[in-house]
Amino acid sequence: MPFHIKKAFILDNSKTVYYTGGNHWSEDYSKRKSYDSESEADTLLVTGDDKQKAQFKNGIVTSDT
Repeated sequence: MPFHIKKAFILDNSKTVYYTGGNHWSEDYSKRKSYDSESEADTLLVTGDDKQKAQFKNGIVTSDT
């Protein structure tokens, strides 16, 4: 089951954005980056330097189902 990372859009909490890779996020669900396991996606939320981790603040890992 694929997993992805999403969070509320910082400028409008009523919108959801999806992690697409690098430093990029999109409101377009079809552009989301998928991960084979939940732990693979979870790793992004807690690794890297402070700048890298900051982009995932309030991000959650969820399944595509």
